[in-house]
Amino acid sequence: MKITITRKETTGSFESNTEEPLLFAGLRQGAGLEYECATGTCGTCRAKLVSGELDQGWAEAPGRLLIKVKRGEFLMCQARALSDCDIRVPGKQALFSGGKGLPDHFSGTLHSITALTADVLKFKVQLQNPMTFQPGQFVVLQSPHVNAYRAYSMTNSDEATSELDFVIKKLPDGGFSSWIFEQTEAVSAVKVFGPLGKAVFEPALKKDILCIAGGSGIAGMLSILSAGCRDNYFADHKAHVFFGVRTEADIFFKEELSEIARQFPDTIKVTIALSEQHGPVHLPGLADNFVITDGFVHLAARETELSKENTMAYIAGPPPMVDGALKDLIGQAGYAPDQIRFDKFG
Repeated sequence: MKITITRKETTGSFESNTEEPLLFAGLRQGAGLEYECATGTCGTCRAKLVSGELDQGWAEAPGRLLIKVKRGEFLMCQARALSDCDIRVPGKQALFSGGKGLPDHFSGTLHSITALTADVLKFKVQLQNPMTFQPGQFVVLQSPHVNAYRAYSMTNSDEATSELDFVIKKLPDGGFSSWIFEQTEAVSAVKVFGPLGKAVFEPALKKDILCIAGGSGIAGMLSILSAGCRDNYFADHKAHVFFGVRTEADIFFKEELSEIARQFPDTIKVTIALSEQHGPVHLPGLADNFVITDGFVHLAARETELSKENTMAYIAGPPPMVDGALKDLIGQAGYAPDQIRFDKFG
């Protein structure tokens, strides 16, 4: 089916079918469509139906609360075309860009589930075909047992690989996270769409790096830091990583982060912020430039010594934490919006 999209005075089209969300169909064919989570929670991928018929998908998607359904608005990440459609889309980017790195559908096998804390796991997905992605990007995953896609950032940084590494935190009402925490089988088939996301590491910009992560939001940061270490980027660029968890028992990836800090002791600093535990904490064997403090992570990040004039900030984590960090960086520290990159999964 033909999907005609219009942004202001520019019109283009792409093909879709009844099985694929319109957002996915458009993105893999090079359409410049706005999105953040790509899973129905944020509302960023809203569009307006001018003509045609749609299956609106997930009726309880949180993002539907942020759109004007009675005026024909819908979520492109949820809707599927039932006929040829004309739609209007917001945004300022080019309507079609094409080029390399377009997302696509992949089949994969989820395996190697390992507990990191009481409510955090890491796991791997083996793809049938290799994927090329940039450090900091994410994919959306769907299990046959959970009828929805969920977004997860890769922790590895291989440019082209058939194996993706992830970390996941158990959420009280999270369908995918509840399913994976209950997994007893060694492997399980999953659908994968990606890569997605704009919070990517670009060494050519030659910027110092400020990372502010809450919980499993550290995943994309680890990918960025690993790529920088692999390519010796931190030999002459600085990085300060702020990682927020609740208590000492909730800290994960401390060995990986400590090893990264140990590789570049003069340019990398790691600070762990404990929001629900106060007082001194001593964890043996960590690098000297690995610090543990208390308080909320976005407040701890105020103590960075990086100069904002030559820094790119990356933020990931729960929406309230992301909002707090954005408010601090723009309102308090004076960062310009184009100095901050984040993906808010909602």
